Amino acid sequence: MVSAVLTTLIGYRLVLKKEKPIIAAEFHLPQNKQITKKLIIGSAIFGIGWGPAGYCPGPSITALSTFNFDPVYFVIGMILGSYSYWLIDKKI
Repeated sequence: MVSAVLTTLIGYRLVLKKEKPIIAAEFHLPQNKQITKKLIIGSAIFGIGWGPAGYCPGPSITALSTFNFDPVYFVIGMILGSYSYWLIDKKI
């Protein structure tokens, strides 16, 4: 986790010094910088979901190749959670 944060910190500093990106016409950076109740709740649910399991969403897909049941349960939960959000968000 520390290496990911460090890479992002360095990467953002280098990228934002450029006037425009190499491949795209312009940078697409997050515009909303407010910390809202929805953001905090979503972050907490995300952390509660993968923190205790020990899997981050990306590596959990890769861990399926180990033929261990732990990542299978996690990925099923991740899919169900994403689908549940999709259903709930349409109603909000």
